[in-house]
Amino acid sequence: MGLSSSQARLLSLTGRMHQIEYGAQKLEAQKLQLANETRQVYADYENALEMTKIQHKILNTDGSVTFKDTTFNNFIYSQARANSIYILRDTESGRVYVPNKIRSAYENSNKTIDGFLKTLDSLNEDKSSYTSITSAEQLSQLSSSNGKFKLDADLVLDNWEGIRNFSGTFDGNGHTITIKSGTSGLFRSKTVQRLKTLN
Repeated sequence: MGLSSSQARLLSLTGRMHQIEYGAQKLEAQKLQLANETRQVYADYENALEMTKIQHKILNTDGSVTFKDTTFNNFIYSQARANSIYILRDTESGRVYVPNKIRSAYENSNKTIDGFLKTLDSLNEDKSSYTSITSAEQLSQLSSSNGKFKLDADLVLDNWEGIRNFSGTFDGNGHTITIKSGTSGLFRSKTVQRLKTLN
């Protein structure tokens, strides 16, 4: 006794449905396995980071040396040594890592120790009382001024006639002034009490 064509078709469709369901279950199992492996890889990565320990050496005032676990905060922003300069040197590659303030002081100095320290001192100074200069127009209005001013942008000057009778403080603050054309340097008078240049 044979199957009718409709029964055979029904059996074929049922078999295909079972194959699709099996394929879907297999795909779901593979997704779960991949998720578990991803979690494991991330856990291994975190564990490796936790096992990496960097210490820095501190030279105390009495000449003794102590070692301290290094984190970004206690390395760069040590409250106990607020006026110290911190650098990080990779002993394998020889590369030296410093805070941005130190890098900026070096780049804006004349590349001598004296120039670097003077520039660093300028960057450490509290300039909250200084008037900010960010445009050529503001710069040109300093004639006959005697206040405290700091440059907060690089400026390019055209048809520059110079600042006259300035008797205040002008801090370049690590920025550059380029005079493209004009009849004078930055200042036209010699009454400047304090001029700080960082280049």
